Amino acid sequence: MAQTKFDKQVEESAESLVFGIGRFLAGRPMDGERKTDATFWRTGTRVLPKVEGKVSRSSYRAGWQCLVFRLSWLGAAGGGAYLVGSHPDTTAQTVRDVWANPDPPSPPRRPVASAWSPPQPWAAPCTGWRRASAGSSCASG
Repeated sequence: MAQTKFDKQVEESAESLVFGIGRFLAGRPMDGERKTDATFWRTGTRVLPKVEGKVSRSSYRAGWQCLVFRLSWLGAAGGGAYLVGSHPDTTAQTVRDVWANPDPPSPPRRPVASAWSPPQPWAAPCTGWRRASAGSSCASG
């Protein structure tokens, strides 16, 4: 049975999709053409021979760096899509608030103690990082 034109188009589209996913997960250039000597673990140092035109800075990145960058953006986009889909009103209000006031208020500062303050009688005598010795009066469990 011969393939129809539609079947060939579907097969080519599926093949290019699988290759695209493979390139995405391998951290390789999405156009399929290597331009530098970068590998998955090692960053590129030079342009390969017979490469014409300008080479982008991202072509010099190691494959794992490209993968981390791509997956980070994919996760951020997926998280944003999830929030918009599950809580559209809350997400829209949060975006409006952040857009209107991009600098969040800083937390209140603790008052700085003066040069020296006497110990309070109600404070526990052995707190902090010091452990009580065996003969100490404040040994706690």
